[in-house]
Amino acid sequence: YQRRVHGGWIHDYLNLSTCIKRIDTGHDNYLPDAEASKEISELNTKINRLITENAGLCADFQKPFANFSYLWTKDIRKSFNEFLAPKRKLNEDGEEEVDPSSDQFFGVKLELFEAQISKYDKVYQEILDLPPSASIGWLRVDAKPMKQNIMSICNLWKASFTGYLQNKVQSTLKELFEFIDHVNEGLEYEVANGDMKTLKVVMGHIRDCKRRHKATVEMLEPINEVMTMLRRHDAINPEDLEQLEEQRKMAPEAWNQTYKKSLNKRESLSNIQDSEAAKIKVDTVAFERKVAQFRRAFQTIPPFSSDLTVETAYQELDQWDVNLNDVEDQALSLTNLQELFDLNPSEFKDLKDCRTDLKMLKMLWDMTAHVESQFLDWKATTFKNVDVDFLLEETKKLQKQLKGFSVRMKSWEAFKGLETVVKNMATSLPLVQDLRSPAMRDRHWRQLLKITKQTKNIDPHADSFSLQELLDLGLHAYVEDVANIVEKANKELGIEKGLKRIVDTWETMKFTYEHHEALDVHLLGPIDETVEVLEDNNNVLQTMQSNRFVEYFVEQVNKWQRALGMVDAYMTKWMEVQKQWSNLYPIFMLSEDIKTQLPEDAKNFATCDELFRAMMDKAKNYDNVIEICTTDTLRKAMGRQDTLEQMLMTMQGVLESCEKALADYLETKRKIFPRFYFVSSADLVDILSKGSNPAAVMVHISKIIDSVDTFTLKKDSKITNQMISREAEEVMLSREYNCEGPVEEWLNGLLDVVE
Repeated sequence: YQRRVHGGWIHDYLNLSTCIKRIDTGHDNYLPDAEASKEISELNTKINRLITENAGLCADFQKPFANFSYLWTKDIRKSFNEFLAPKRKLNEDGEEEVDPSSDQFFGVKLELFEAQISKYDKVYQEILDLPPSASIGWLRVDAKPMKQNIMSICNLWKASFTGYLQNKVQSTLKELFEFIDHVNEGLEYEVANGDMKTLKVVMGHIRDCKRRHKATVEMLEPINEVMTMLRRHDAINPEDLEQLEEQRKMAPEAWNQTYKKSLNKRESLSNIQDSEAAKIKVDTVAFERKVAQFRRAFQTIPPFSSDLTVETAYQELDQWDVNLNDVEDQALSLTNLQELFDLNPSEFKDLKDCRTDLKMLKMLWDMTAHVESQFLDWKATTFKNVDVDFLLEETKKLQKQLKGFSVRMKSWEAFKGLETVVKNMATSLPLVQDLRSPAMRDRHWRQLLKITKQTKNIDPHADSFSLQELLDLGLHAYVEDVANIVEKANKELGIEKGLKRIVDTWETMKFTYEHHEALDVHLLGPIDETVEVLEDNNNVLQTMQSNRFVEYFVEQVNKWQRALGMVDAYMTKWMEVQKQWSNLYPIFMLSEDIKTQLPEDAKNFATCDELFRAMMDKAKNYDNVIEICTTDTLRKAMGRQDTLEQMLMTMQGVLESCEKALADYLETKRKIFPRFYFVSSADLVDILSKGSNPAAVMVHISKIIDSVDTFTLKKDSKITNQMISREAEEVMLSREYNCEGPVEEWLNGLLDVVE
C-alpha cells in the first residue's frame, strides 16, 4: 500500500514537467528529461528502499496481533457445539464407552469449562498488553481500534462458555421453583373416599417428588460451583448475580419442605392407598391372563410362516402393531397405577417378547422384500449378459446378513423359507456359469430339460432368453446332474475338436508323384510324413474310442478309423507293389534270358506291368489321399470293375509269383556255380542276362572272386589271359581261357584256371 501511494506521488511530481514547454524547441515538455535524470532516478530508488524497509517494520508490528487470528477466523458457535458434543469411543467389544469428560447436568465437566474461561481471560490480558500505537519510520500506526475489536471478540468467546453456564443455572432454578409451586398446589387437594381422579392426581405429585428427589439434591452442589466460578471470573452482571444468588440460597430449603410435605400427604392417604392397591393387584392378575392369551394368538400370526406374499405380510404386521399398541397402552396405564400406589411394576414380559418379535418380523420381511426385489432384477438379465461373479458376490453378502440374524429368528418358518431361497440362488449361480460353457450344444440343453422334467422348449442362444427362464428349471435340485451334463459337454468338445483336426488334416493330405525317366512312369512319392500323421491320428482315434464320452461321435470315430485303416492298408500295399514292380521290371521286361528261361512268368509280369502303368497314369491326376484310398474315383477313372484293393492284391499276387519263379531259377544257377550265393539276386539276374557278354559280367567279378577286380579280355574277343587285383596288380594266367557258353559254366572254367 505504501509503495502504491508513494508511486502515485512520484508519478504526479514527474507529470508536473509536462506543464512546462521547452525553451529550446518551443514545443513538447521536459518529461523525457525528468525521467532520464540520474538524480531523480537515485532519489526514486532510495524512496523505494525506505518504503520496503518500512513495510518490513510494519509487518513485524502486525505479527503479535496476527497471532490471535484464530479468534475471528473460527466460528464461535460451531466450536462451542463441538466442545459440548460427547466424544464417541468404542471399546474392544465394539460397544460405546462413556466419555469421562461428560457431565449429566452441564454436558461437560465444570473443570473443562473452568479451563476454557481461564484460557480466554489469559488471552484477553495478552491482547491488553499489546502496544496501542507505534511510530514506524515516517508512519504513525494507531492500533487501538484493532486492539479493541480483538478484545471484544475474545470476550465473545469467553461469553459463549460463561453465558451457557449462567443460562443453565437460571433455567434449572426456574424449572425447579415452577415444579415446587405446582406440586405444593397439588398436595393441597383433599381426597374423599371413592374420589379416584383426585387421588391419582395427588399420588402423581407424590410419585414425581420421589422420582426427582435424588437428582435435585445432587444438582444443588454443581450450581453452587458454577456461581462461584462466574463470580471469580467476573462473568455476570451484579443484578443477575443477586437474583441468582437469592434463588440458589432458597432452593435447598424450598425443596426440602416440598419433599417432606409429599411424605406427609402420602402418610395421610395410606388407608385409601391400600384399598386402591388391592384393586390394582386384582386388575393386574386379570390383565396378565389377557396378555398371555394375546401372546399365544400372536405366535400363530401368518408372518411367522413363509407361504404368503410380502405385501400380505406387511398388512398383517401393520394390523398386529396396532393391536399390540392397544395392549401396551393398557399395560402402561396399569404400570403407572402400580407406581402411583407404591406397588412393584409388572414387567409384562410377554408384551416385550411380542414387541421384540414384531420388530424382528419387520426386519425379516424387509430382508425378504429386498431379496425378492434384487432377485427379480437379476432374473430379468439375459442369459448371455449375466455377470455371474457379481451375482455370486452379492448372494454371499445376503447369506452373511442372514447369518447375523438372531438364533430366535432362525427357528421361524419365514426365516427358513428366505434362507432356502438365498441358498438355492447361491447353489444355482455356479451352475449357470457352467452352463455358459461354449461346449454346450443343443443336445445338451435337451438333456437338461429331460433331467429337470420340463416339457417346454428353450433357446439359450436367443437374445430374449433370460436368467429367469433358466432358474425356473430348478437347477439347485439337480446339481450333480447339471455338473455331469457340463462335464460331458466339455469332454465332447475335446472329441469334437480332435475330430475336426483330423478332418482338416486329411482334407489337405496329398500324395506326391515323381516321373521315373528310366522306367518311363509316374511313381508314388515318399509317404514318410503321411505315415507319421496316420499313426498319430490312429492313436488319437483309438483314445477317443475308449473315452466314455464318445457315444455321440462313435459313428464319426468309426468312420475315420475305417478310412484311415484303408489308407494305411492301401498305401502300404501300394508302396510294396511299386517296389516289387520296380525291382522286377528290368528283369522280366528287359532281360531276354529271363524271358527265355521264364516265359510264362514274363508274360504274367507284362500283364501286371500294363495294369500298374495304367493305374499310375490315372492316379497321378488325383492327389488327395482320402479320395484315392476310400472312394472309387481311381476305379472309375480307369474304367474297371475291381477296386483299388483288388487291383493291388492282383498285382501283388503276380509279382510274388514272379519273384518266386525268379528265385527258383536263380537257385538252379547257384547250385551250378555256388559262388553266385555271394551276390544278390538283382546282381545275379544282371549277370545271367549279360552272360553272353563277358565284358559286361566283369563289373561283378569282385563280388564273385576275392581280391580280383577284373579280367583283361583280348580285343574283339571273349578270351582272357590276365587278371587285375583290387590293388591294380596285373597277374598273367597260366593259360588263355575262352569265356564262351552259359555264364555259370565259363565262370567255373575261369575259376579253375585261376586256381
